[in-house]
Amino acid sequence: MALKWNALRVIEAVDAAEKHIKAIAEPLKCAEEVIKEASQIPNLPQYIEQRFRTLIDQIQQTPRVLQNRIDSIRGDVPKEAVESDKRIEAQGSRPTML
Repeated sequence: MALKWNALRVIEAVDAAEKHIKAIAEPLKCAEEVIKEASQIPNLPQYIEQRFRTLIDQIQQTPRVLQNRIDSIRGDVPKEAVESDKRIEAQGSRPTML
């Protein structure tokens, strides 16, 4: 059964999303450093320290979790369908000879 959706477009969208996700890696590291510094504020209540630790854990996990989701989507898209869509697109962009 032929696919009715464009696998190539899905991969292109995932590639674009991945590019944006990679762009936030450095700001996330900066945010982590700020929170680590804030956790050194004297006399912090334990519940705030715990919130900071949780936030740091989530900041550290976010890029990995997002990359895993991207990889999962890529793995679900049939490679043959992507190649087929590429061929169809390449044929459509060539002038037809009569």
